[in-house]
Amino acid sequence: MSVEVLEYTHIFCNARKIQRQKIHQENLKFFVVYRMMHQKCFFKRFHKKHHEWTSPVAVAAAYSHPVEYVVANLVPVSAGPLLLGSHPLSIWSWVAFLNFSTLTVHSDYALPGFQKPHFHDFHHAKFNQNFGIFDFVDRICNTDVQFHNSDLKNKLP
Repeated sequence: MSVEVLEYTHIFCNARKIQRQKIHQENLKFFVVYRMMHQKCFFKRFHKKHHEWTSPVAVAAAYSHPVEYVVANLVPVSAGPLLLGSHPLSIWSWVAFLNFSTLTVHSDYALPGFQKPHFHDFHHAKFNQNFGIFDFVDRICNTDVQFHNSDLKNKLP
């Protein structure tokens, strides 16, 4: 193997590791902010609007109070890349990926590598379960117990 191939392989593997770390960080950040939005003082004033859709559709993904949009959507997604001086194309790609993910999960589409829509559908039905993008933070915090005891857990997308 040439040195260039080995360097490319090393760079590619590091990029994949960084990408996985970024997704885990985003999941944790989303869980914390989204769970905060479900506290009584925030839910009633800001987040309840989003939950008017108990069976979510794509438009429900963006249907939110302006304060919620800034606090829960805009700032958490853009703060890190902007503070770290990320390239505009990287920021755009990241935001596009997150928007695509949000739209698909609110549209009942199950795509490999994305949150299963029935996991988030259960959240819209119960409000106090399944706060994360992926279920591992919910599993640690026991906020997915009702979901795992339900028939929806095994629902095929």
